[in-house]
Amino acid sequence: MDRSLREDALALLHEALTWRLPAGRWPTVERQVRSMAAALAAADPDRFVDAVQDLESEGPVRAQRIEDVAPQPAPEPVRERIHQLVHTLDGPHPGEGTPANGLDDDAVAG
Repeated sequence: MDRSLREDALALLHEALTWRLPAGRWPTVERQVRSMAAALAAADPDRFVDAVQDLESEGPVRAQRIEDVAPQPAPEPVRERIHQLVHTLDGPHPGEGTPANGLDDDAVAG
């Protein structure tokens, strides 16, 4: 998974923590976050991109109908799942930056 894709996903996840949605939409958000985590675990970038796009489409809309239910912040289980995925995406990634052995190439050479 390339760094740019991870950064985009992280930005979206941080944004999702601020969303206020009708309660009935949060289970769909949770499913999308689960899909992102599964795709990341499987190292499947195509599936990860699809899940990110699906999550993005679940975000709040600017115009609401009067009869819509009042939006609410994410329930705690959804927030926890988002935080878990953020932690995973923020962690070290073999092939990006620091090598998988945790050593800096310059430190080894010197």
